[in-house]
Amino acid sequence: MKKHYSATLLLFISISYSALSQTTTVISQFTWDVIGQDPEIADVGPNATSISPIALTAANGAGGTNGLNAGPNENKQDINMFFANDPIFNVEGIDLSIDYQRDESQGTFFKRGSVFSFLSASQLIVSFKLKNPNTPALGTSVNSGNVFNIPLDDIFRTYRFKYSPNTGTAQLFVDGDEKWSANFDLGMVLDWTGAGQIKIGELMDGSGMNKTIYDNYILKGITYSPLPIKLISFSSELNIDNSTVDLNWRTASETNNDYFTIEKSQDGFSWEILENIEGAGNSTASLSYSTTDRSPYNGVSYYRLKQTDYDGKYEYSPTISVNLQTINDFTMHPNPIQQGGVIYFDHLHSTSGNAALSIYNSNGVLIESCPISQFESAAEIKNDLKPGVYFIKFENQTKKLIVKS
Repeated sequence: MKKHYSATLLLFISISYSALSQTTTVISQFTWDVIGQDPEIADVGPNATSISPIALTAANGAGGTNGLNAGPNENKQDINMFFANDPIFNVEGIDLSIDYQRDESQGTFFKRGSVFSFLSASQLIVSFKLKNPNTPALGTSVNSGNVFNIPLDDIFRTYRFKYSPNTGTAQLFVDGDEKWSANFDLGMVLDWTGAGQIKIGELMDGSGMNKTIYDNYILKGITYSPLPIKLISFSSELNIDNSTVDLNWRTASETNNDYFTIEKSQDGFSWEILENIEGAGNSTASLSYSTTDRSPYNGVSYYRLKQTDYDGKYEYSPTISVNLQTINDFTMHPNPIQQGGVIYFDHLHSTSGNAALSIYNSNGVLIESCPISQFESAAEIKNDLKPGVYFIKFENQTKKLIVKS
């Protein structure tokens, strides 16, 4: 008796363990939505300390809302919106955005002293300074140059600059479309603490056209938050002679790292502890660790690394797998197989009434499970899998399947 199944590849997400956590907080926000309200009044964070006396909240902002107008055309004046040199702005990274429509050719949206400048009247551009917090002398000055010419078309667009010390990446966007990026050493932070007042709308008078030019200003601070370890590698090696598995991992650095836990699983869902190994606490040197699983499962064994720091917080590594071939009674053909072909299985001798023919990808993720009763000895599966390596498991037997394009 045969059964016919269709196996479809499912999407899965793999999380990189060497990534860094980060905290993002809105520290300043202005929507300028209330007609008649002083435009110095913030929605979030400190109010401005001064602004042009003729600047006002007005209609015809982004999306039909209200926004900031430089003022009427008589005796036009620059917006010049100032903020006190407040410690709240001394953040390590930022996510800064503004909705803007152009009416002039000179001026700057956002400046802090001489060390930071973002968005001129006619060009998307940013200049800033970075420093190593541990060695401030190892700093760098950055200037993106013009990456986008702002049209004179009365259309509001969202202009955004983001720098994260957790990735070392700086980016410029227009309406969510990345126009420029640059990468720096992880942990480099903005060098602008104590650089002076923040100023919005320098030399920006809207050409005296009495139109709304700014809307939805948001400044978010990004905190540098390294995780307790930076993992270089985590690998497994099967020793066929004695059916053991060697597990090895290396760290580039460790901060308050208490211990590692090596966990194993037969299905990738239910886990048991293999061993706990003491961490180095704090280290900036590359360190190597290893242990051995002397009783791996028949078929596929899954492993993951859990790192726990001194305050009890923990993180998991990506899952790795090892396939220990035991007695393989069932057969499948063809193998390798072309994508879209039919896989034929024979000698499926089930010892229970709830056996299943299961397909896993190389990361141990279950793709399809086809029930096989005690009265069935053969099956056919229509292959809709993407090209790659898969593992076919039936009871305690596992075999590798290669799908070609």
